Amino acid sequence: MDLRERLLRRGLVHVHRDGTFRSLPHVDLGSHPDGTPTADAQKNQTIFTSRWFDRHGERWRRRPEVGDDWLNDGLASLKFSVGSPLRSFPHEASSRAQIDKVIVDFPPP
Repeated sequence: MDLRERLLRRGLVHVHRDGTFRSLPHVDLGSHPDGTPTADAQKNQTIFTSRWFDRHGERWRRRPEVGDDWLNDGLASLKFSVGSPLRSFPHEASSRAQIDKVIVDFPPP
């Protein structure tokens, strides 16, 4: 969700493609066995909505201005290297840029 907002704020279009998604095996720290969200998941949801949206009655509306904090956290501070890009683009990507697939290498913890 947060990545989508960041893409939209940069003017990049996120489109859905037909296909299947298979999650990698991992421990789900976001929900209990009965499917209810954990306290951490609820905290993250609160942070997400408070950063990007304002509540108007029963609805949420996207905030037109959110400041610049988001430009310096999250993926901006993540340490990684691009293993094999299929398509590269300039630093300030335009709405014409399309990323089909990028393989990313993360350093060991």
